[in-house]
Amino acid sequence: MRKFYGFTLIELMFVIAIIGILAAVAVPQYTDYMKRAQVSEAFILSTVIKKEVTEYYAYHGTFPKNNHAIAFPKPEELGGKYVKSMQIQEGAINIVLKNQLAEEISGKILTLRPLIVEASTTGMIVLTWNCGNAEVPQGFSAIGENQTNLAAKWTSTPCR
Repeated sequence: MRKFYGFTLIELMFVIAIIGILAAVAVPQYTDYMKRAQVSEAFILSTVIKKEVTEYYAYHGTFPKNNHAIAFPKPEELGGKYVKSMQIQEGAINIVLKNQLAEEISGKILTLRPLIVEASTTGMIVLTWNCGNAEVPQGFSAIGENQTNLAAKWTSTPCR
């Protein structure tokens, strides 16, 4: 008599159930990760604009009113794969997102605002940046209007 070795139907069902549970947890986490990765493009593209705004402020003592003030292209000409436009408004940088993956971030705005401390004991002006709806630290003044309507969960850790 011949013996057959293999898995029983119950054993195979357990394996399929475990794979299903792992997939149910992993797929939403992966899509959330992809959305945050797409938003991170805004931070990368904004580094050049932040540098130019900072230099403009250091030289002129005021913040640029728009893209034209720092000789940058029109807002809709500044973008990337997931960024639709980048506009300077009174020193703040408003980044409009486009998206090919999810409606949660499509068309949303992320604002980066410069923070300054003018009452420094050394006479120096401290300039840093505030992201989205993050709280403005005590002793700093935020420049420009915050137009952020992007949920904090899609931004990087310092923005939350």
